[in-house]
Amino acid sequence: MFIHSFDDMPENSKICLYGKGSRALHLEKFMKLFRKDVEIICAIDSAGLENFLKTREKYDFIVVASVYWIEIKAILDKHGLTNYKILANEFAGFMQGYWDYTEKNGKYQEKVPEVLDMFKLEKHRELYRLLYDYQTDNEAVGKIIKYSVENLDNLKNHYLEFLVRDKIETYIDGGVFDGTSTNRLINSLKNVKNVFGFEPLMHRFNFNYPEFVDTGKLSRFEVYPEGLWHRSETLGFSICNGGSKIEARRDAAESINTIALDEFVQKNNVPKIDFIKMDIENAELNALKGGINTIRKDRPQLAVCIYHSLEQFVEVPLFLKSCLEGYSFYPGHYSCSKNETVLYAIPGELENQ
Repeated sequence: MFIHSFDDMPENSKICLYGKGSRALHLEKFMKLFRKDVEIICAIDSAGLENFLKTREKYDFIVVASVYWIEIKAILDKHGLTNYKILANEFAGFMQGYWDYTEKNGKYQEKVPEVLDMFKLEKHRELYRLLYDYQTDNEAVGKIIKYSVENLDNLKNHYLEFLVRDKIETYIDGGVFDGTSTNRLINSLKNVKNVFGFEPLMHRFNFNYPEFVDTGKLSRFEVYPEGLWHRSETLGFSICNGGSKIEARRDAAESINTIALDEFVQKNNVPKIDFIKMDIENAELNALKGGINTIRKDRPQLAVCIYHSLEQFVEVPLFLKSCLEGYSFYPGHYSCSKNETVLYAIPGELENQ
């Protein structure tokens, strides 16, 4: 019933493709490259199913290429259409990875030298280059593990490594989750007085932040259930504990409200911001765009995660470079995997004091 590889698709098949999202698109492109003998005679989705039932196209079987295959299977069974195969998740993931590598790597590869020029030290350029290679080539894993083991003591500096810590009184925490990293940051910043956090999952998991976060020295500690974004709206949201993320679709099963940092600062009497940390699962670029006026005005130190996608890995540094003058940039990495790469941006006036 499942297609785990092209071996599960008989030669010279005539198929009807059910799905018009990314899975169906990737499958169609893959077949043009590797299975030219298979002919797609029609492509449908749920909106076009009624018309498909009337026309009764001649096909060998239906291929369900959608993340919503369980719901689609039920629809097909209901209509007595049992001659179908379902694109397995792991094969869909393989094709996604293939196109990420061949298309996105080519798109972003030419921009890498511009990012490398942002770093003053050769060791930082080498680290970024290594991490970029690992984003697109798993053979770099050995070098990443070696780097991480050699820098094991540096794990405690996650989000903190290049900060001028004693200059931070007010900070924005994008991605509080259960509060453990927030607590570590508060205890590491001796002069911090105000913390404004954002965590869309706070009510779903009933996080009791006073239980986990030492707020005794703070004047204000406030966590909001919105997600940081470039504007206020309601967006789809996929739930996966700490890896939950915005899905820019309004038909998703879960949804959250978002807010732009610039708007939040105006509405909530926020003091001058000294530090912004963002670990918000691929929403960082949009969130930075939504807070760029505040960032330009207050010139805070930044610690922004860039590992969630190849786009973020390249475009976040270039966006900040285009918007900020007199900042120094540094890469930091805090795991043996592709995860936990942080881009730091530090205003030059702090470094020179």
